[in-house]
Amino acid sequence: FGSRVCHSPHSPMAMLRTTLRALRAVRPAAPALSAVGVRRFSTAASKLAAAMQTELQHEKEQYEQPKIVKEFLDKSDWEFMHVEGHVNMSVEKTTEAGLKIQVQWQLTFPTDMETEQAAEEPEESTEFAVTVTKPSGDTMIFYCTTHRRETHRFLIGNITCGKGPDELQQQTTYMGPEFDDLQDDLQQGFDEFLKELGITNPLLDFIDATAVDKEQQEYMRWLEGVKDFVS
Repeated sequence: FGSRVCHSPHSPMAMLRTTLRALRAVRPAAPALSAVGVRRFSTAASKLAAAMQTELQHEKEQYEQPKIVKEFLDKSDWEFMHVEGHVNMSVEKTTEAGLKIQVQWQLTFPTDMETEQAAEEPEESTEFAVTVTKPSGDTMIFYCTTHRRETHRFLIGNITCGKGPDELQQQTTYMGPEFDDLQDDLQQGFDEFLKELGITNPLLDFIDATAVDKEQQEYMRWLEGVKDFVS
């Protein structure tokens, strides 16, 4: 927040304001909007709308939803949830033991090709969170990242546990130790636990695919919205 500066009635700024008010009081009323202004705005808007339409048409012609998205949803027992215009996505299911499992992630922006080519081992990854809730309300959240390795498809960063998601997502909540600092047998146990809950390669491939696909869909929706606004 900026502080207001009080000017003396005899300061240059105050005198300038007084002069401007006087000039405005005596000048004739101007039209609400000049014809030149309308033409300039319409010309600029028309050019922008045409450029947006060209870009939109190009994106639509190039767009193709990854096959893995439909294939996964047709075969999976996960329920996919997303909202147009929002960056968040999730899948949910409930196990026979009554555990509610929710996996959440967001769209990712396209990789800079020059940066990707300059990198020795470029890897695309998506951050995601796995929330496991018991019927009692007790909750455990795993903060993870997809990992493109044949032997290990995801990495766990932190694990937190408590009485419900709202409590665990507070900024002051203890996030647990760094996963890499745990003993090897504990790390292996958590990995196997997540895999038994359904955090397997097909789901991880789906997460990576939809993170990119969602961004492309939202970009085309954005182009459409801007084009309609300036048309």
